[in-house]
Parts: sequence; C-alpha cells; structure tokens
Amino acid sequence: MKENNNFPSEDKLYSVARIGHWYLNFENQTSSLDDVTCSILEVPLNSTTTLDHSKIFYVNDADHQRINSKLRDIMQSGGAFTEEVQLQTPKKNIIWVMLAASAEMIEGKCKLIKGLTMDITAQKKLQVELSTSNQLFNVAQEKAQLGHWLWDAKTKLATCSDNMCELLGIEKGSEVPLETLLKDVHPDDLEDVQASLAISMQTKVYKSFTHRIVFNGHVRYIKVIGEVNTDENGNIVSVLGISQDITEQKNFENEILRKNHLLNVAEQKAHMGHWYWQDQTDYILGSWNLFKLFGIEFEEEKAPIKSLLKFVHPKDLKKVEEYRSRALKERKLDQLVFRIILVNNEIRTLMVTGEVYEDKDSGRIKEILGIFQDITEQKTFETEILKKNNLLNLAEEKALMGHWHLKLGNRYTTWSTNLLAMYGMDTKDSKVSFEEMLSYVHPDDKKILLEHRKTGDRTGTFEDFIHRIILKDGSEKTLKVKQTVYTNENGEIEDVIGVCQDITLQFKEEAKIRNILDSAPYPNLILNKDGIIEMVNNEAQRMFGYSNKELIGQNIKLLIPERFYSSGILLREDFFDNPRIVSVNVAEQLFMKSKKGKEIPVEVTVGPVFTNEGVLGAWVARDVTKEIEDEEKILASKKELEALADELKAQNHQLEDFSHITTHNLRAPVNNLNALLSLYKISKPEGEKGILFEKFEKVIDHLTLTLDTLVDTLKVQTEDTVLLKELSFSSVLSKTQEILTAEIEKTGATISADFSQIDSIVYNPIYMDSIFQNLIGNALKYKHPDRKPVIEITSKIKGDHIHLIFKDNGLGMNLERYGDKLFKMNKVFHKHPEAKGVGLYMTKTQIESLGGKISAISKVNEGSTFTIELVQ
Repeated sequence: MKENNNFPSEDKLYSVARIGHWYLNFENQTSSLDDVTCSILEVPLNSTTTLDHSKIFYVNDADHQRINSKLRDIMQSGGAFTEEVQLQTPKKNIIWVMLAASAEMIEGKCKLIKGLTMDITAQKKLQVELSTSNQLFNVAQEKAQLGHWLWDAKTKLATCSDNMCELLGIEKGSEVPLETLLKDVHPDDLEDVQASLAISMQTKVYKSFTHRIVFNGHVRYIKVIGEVNTDENGNIVSVLGISQDITEQKNFENEILRKNHLLNVAEQKAHMGHWYWQDQTDYILGSWNLFKLFGIEFEEEKAPIKSLLKFVHPKDLKKVEEYRSRALKERKLDQLVFRIILVNNEIRTLMVTGEVYEDKDSGRIKEILGIFQDITEQKTFETEILKKNNLLNLAEEKALMGHWHLKLGNRYTTWSTNLLAMYGMDTKDSKVSFEEMLSYVHPDDKKILLEHRKTGDRTGTFEDFIHRIILKDGSEKTLKVKQTVYTNENGEIEDVIGVCQDITLQFKEEAKIRNILDSAPYPNLILNKDGIIEMVNNEAQRMFGYSNKELIGQNIKLLIPERFYSSGILLREDFFDNPRIVSVNVAEQLFMKSKKGKEIPVEVTVGPVFTNEGVLGAWVARDVTKEIEDEEKILASKKELEALADELKAQNHQLEDFSHITTHNLRAPVNNLNALLSLYKISKPEGEKGILFEKFEKVIDHLTLTLDTLVDTLKVQTEDTVLLKELSFSSVLSKTQEILTAEIEKTGATISADFSQIDSIVYNPIYMDSIFQNLIGNALKYKHPDRKPVIEITSKIKGDHIHLIFKDNGLGMNLERYGDKLFKMNKVFHKHPEAKGVGLYMTKTQIESLGGKISAISKVNEGSTFTIELVQ
C-alpha cells in the first residue's frame, strides 16, 4: 500500500499521545528509554540505567513489588501485562503512568522485554476531581442539609426538592404557596424574612439572608440564597431559592467563640500568647495576649518581626537570630528562653516554642505556629530553688549530712552528693540500690537495720536509729538516720525521704563526756531543749535510785516535784534563749525527788553543752541536806546576835535623836527668853515690865516642862519603848505660840487653826511639840520680806489616817531643784543666820519612826504647804 503522507507519522502520534517505548535487556542488565518516556519520567534524553536502580521511580514499595512480580511472571513464562502505577520523578513530581510490557522468549529464555509508557496523569487528575465533585455533591445534599425551591410567578406556587420537603414536613413533589415556606420561621424573624423577600421582588435581585426556624421544638438556623428569573421584558418569571441548615455551623461558630474566650483567659492566667507566621511574610499574626507580653498594641493583631526583635535583650539577640535561622533550616522549633526589655526598662524572661507545617506537595514551609510565655516569675523561682539547693548542699556539707529519696516500687534510691561522699561512693551516680547500701553496713549492725526496715514497712512509720558503716578504705563511721513517710489519699506509702548524719565525732565526744560525767562527784544530767534526759552519770543513778535505762528519754519532770514545774519551764526557756552557766534560783528551796518519792534539797547549776545538733543543758545537782542543817544552826545564832545588835543600834539612834531634839527644842524657848530680856531692858513703865515678867514665867515653865519631858523620854527609850500619850492639837498649838511669843510679835504673824474634824491623837508629846515648833518656827524664820506671815493649820481625817496640814505664805522653795534634798540632814535652802538644816530632817525622822509620812508642795515667793499623815 502506498504511504499516505496526509497522516502524521507513528512517532509523532506517540509523542502527542504521550506514549513512549522502553526496553529491558537482560544480557547487559540495562534499560533503554526513548525520548517520550524520558520526557514523561523527567530524566535526561537517551537515559539508560541498570535494572537494580529502576526502583527510584516508585512512590511506594508495594507498587515496586507488584511490577517486579509481573515482570518475573512474563520473564519465566512469556506473555504481557498492563498496569497503572504512581511514580515520582527525579524532580519530585508525582505522575501516573500506564505500563505495558511484553517478553521476547528465545529457546525458553527471556532475552528482552519491550514496553510502552503512557502518561495518564491528566486523566487520573480528572478522575479524582470528578470523583471528588460527585462525593462533595452527595455530601452537600445529604450532610450539608441543602434544599432548593422554585416559586412560579404565574401560579404563585412553589415546588421543593426532596430535602426541602423533609425540612418543611410536606409531601414530596407537591406545590405549596409561599406562606407554607414561611410557616416554621421563628416569630421574631418572620418580619425580617418577609421584608427581604419583598425587596428581592422589587429590585429583582435576590438578597440572601439568615433566619431561624422552629422545627420539632428545636431552633435551627437557615441560610437562604437565590436568584430572580425574568423574561425579555424584565418581568419576574420565577424565583429560585436554596435553603441550607447552618445550625451546626452556627453552633460551631459559637463554640469557637467560647473556646477562643477560654483560650484568651487561659493565656492571661498562664502569661502566654500565641502567634502565626506565613512563609514569605515579614510579620506575624498574634493574639492580644501575645502583644500584651511586649507591652504594645498593634492594629489587626499584626506586628512586623523587626518591631518585636527590637525588644530582645542585646545579650540575647544573637541566640534569637540563630534560633530563627535554625528553625527555618531544620524546620522545627525547640524551646528557647530569652529576655526582652519593655518600654519601661523592665526586663522580662520569655520562652518560645512552636510547630513548623510544610506544604505536602512542594515540601516548602507553609506556616509556623507558636507560643510565647512569660516565665519571669518561674525563672525567679527556679533561681531561688537553685540557691536554696546550693544552701542545702552547703548546709549538709557543714553539718556532715546527706539525704536520699525512695519512690516505693523502685529498686534504686536517689542519693544526694553529700551522702554519696559520706559513703565514699562515686558522686556522679546518684542511684543506689538497697543491697549496695547494705554492703557498707557494719556486720554487727546489719540485723538491727533489717529489723528496723521490716518494722517500718509493717507499721508505716520509721523511728530514728543509729548504725555504723565500714568504707572501702577500712575506716568506720557512725550514722544517725531519720526518715519521713509520705502517703497517698488511700494511706498507702508512696515516698520515703531520709536524712543521714555522720555523728562519728559526736559519738566519740559523747563517750568522752560520759567518762567525764561518771568521774564527777555530783549527779549530772544532760537535757535537750524539750527537757528530755539524754545522758546521766553514775552519781545521778545512785542519788535518785533509777538505772540509766530508766532515765534516758524521760522528761526531767520525773525528778522534780510538781510545785516546781512552772519555774522549771521558765528556767529552761530562759537558758536556751541565752545559753550560759547559771544557778537555779526559785522562791523557796529547790527539791528533787528520788524513785522512792523522797524529796532531796539540792543546789542546781545549769551550763551549756554545744553539739553539732544544737545546745544541750548540763544539770549539776548537789545534795545540800547537811548544809541546810548546818545553815539552820548558824541562822539561829545569827538571829540572836542580830537581836542584840538591833537593840544597841536602836539605843544609839535614840540617844542621837534625843541630842538633836534637845538641841533643837530648847533653842526656841532660849531664843524667846533672850528676846523677852531685850524687851525688858528697854521697857520703862512698871506695867510693861510686869507683863514681860509674866511672859518670862510662862516661857520658863514651858522650858522646865520640856526638860522634864525629855528626861522622862530618855528613861522610857532606854527601856526600849516609846512614850505615847493622848494629846490635843489645840493645846500643842497654844503651847507653841507661847514659846514663840517674841517671834510672833516681832513678825506680826497671824496664826489660824481648824481642828474641827479631829483635835486629839495618841502620840509622843516630844515629837508632836517638835513638829509644831519646827514647822511654825520655819514659817516665821523664812517669812517673805514684803508681807506679814500668815500661817494656817488644819487637821483632817482620811480613812485610817489623820492629816495635819501646815500652810504659810513665806519665801517658798524650788522643789524641782531641791525636792530630793528637802528632808536631808544639814541641807538649807535660804540664807538665814539661824538655818542649821536639822529641823525638817528631825521632823521627818520622828514622823516615820511612828509609821507616818510627810510631804511638801512649795512655790518660790508664794509659800509652802506641809502635809503630815499620822497613824491613829
């Protein structure tokens, strides 16, 4: 047949149809591809490859194995196959091809396989899109709850789709008026729906809207879209509407809003904010809480990356940039902690982390989602914890202590560095098994330790105990162990935490102390702060009748009578607040009691004993029974001697007092006689001399009476008694006025008295004369130069006492300056030739000797008032 040049060549047709040829040659183990196949597979033209590298084009191993299986079949028995397979080109593009292969057999062996490759990627995509569209349409009809209706302008009736009929609850295929479509509209939305339909009819443009319906007692949200159809004249022919139940969408939107609100609250509480970055952009989108961390506000919750980088602490900027570059390169975000400086110069610490999302097709970064969290307080807390851990480690080191933690059920216990060092173990490995620990325990103490552990496991509590360990170098240590158990809500043990203290030195010191105590001649007891006896010596056991075992661990109250409990508590608190050597002093003789209840008088001295565990109190109790008996004898002798001494002292005091009274009380009448004698010498008429002579006689009589009274008083005082008589204040005043007649007339003084409340008292006559003469005489002696003396004397009853008050208008005294010296011996406060400083001292002494008191108030240039409180 003649070739028809009007038809394209076969190669051209294959190229246009995207069909290529390929060969598998089993003699040289290579494959050959024509240009079309190379183009389909996106490999260089004239490519050849070995058979064992053909798998590089397959997307998955299953396709690779399936094609290989087909090839093996035709290689063994001949024949051909056709398969569709998905491949990945070297350019990372996914393609679909149809492979057709046929085997050429020579003498029963396959020498060559010829094949065709057809690019069916476009068809596959169309199939997928068509399938997807059909699925989406079905899902949209069934799952999206869509329904449509068509309203005919001529019939004014509407026909509905099956879904719409079900939604409205009407018969399928029936025609209904427009009102039927609106019958289930929520009453609150009906007016708006009718208005929207009316506008659509007027404008001939359908206006979409959303309304609610009440269906089976539930409220549903319906979204309505549509189209108004008109004829060539613009008249409405029909209206097409599509109604969609968007209740789930509405609920989803509300749920999203609620969750966003919860997220916002959670972020605020956690000091967090989230952010979102899209590839090829120079800004991030973030939550309001995110930008609040930086103390800034951006519109649309959007901020340039450069703006945020300005807040980064200069010392952290480099690691932030490196973190950013590493995240883009490695396509993952680890945690990064860095600092920022706010506008107010406050430094905050942030932690950032996130997730990188890639485009599945291109493999490029699509977006990055992340969070920032302000961990300033957390970092501060962590720093504080580190400091406290360091302090704990230092404290353990200084106190020769270490701790361990056991989580029940775990084989290994976690040991602190100091505890590992205490055992001489490697401090890098903190996990230690019970068996390893037990291997260090002294052979004589292993049984005790195992019994202790067994008891603790059974009872749920672990008592403190002491055991010894032997280190690998042969040295021996004594450890004190204290354990605390932590239980869950069911009372089951979950954790056990223990503390070990190396008390080797302390143990040795205690042995030394015990030897010293046992050699002491007096009972010794070592007490802790709570008053618990921790150590006693042999002498204490002997005196109190208790054994060492009976006393250790007991409160000191065991040895003290109950009446001394309160004093003991105060003593203990005072001693441990300020440890020092102190003797125990109580209001009465201190006693301690023996096991038989016998009270033993003791002298107790307490001194501090400083140990690694704190201060202890060392009680030294000395039996003073014999000393008290000797002291009682001495006190009896002393009492007799003191009685004699007091008698002699009283007599000496009385004689001294008598000499002062004699000197002072006789001075006034003698001075008065001298004054009368002077007047007598200058008087001329006999009548005046007679009057003066009568006054001489009265003064002489008073002087005689005073002398006689002083002699009688002296006799009585030598007999160790005080003379007391009933006296009249009026009589004493009259007698005083007569004795001081000359001074009273000379100064022109006025003396008034009010003894209306009480005028009599049982008192010593010499003392009472002395009181009146001293106080009235002082008022005359220290009168004011610009006015005549006015003296007022008053007696008052105040309860069981009599108050005798002397008031004058004399010079007065500055009591702020001289008040503490007013009644002292030989103290004078005015310049007067007869001032001796004896009168007020003697008056105070006399008054107080009979149980009374005297006080004064005075103002300079105004006068003085003396108040005497006398015992009735």
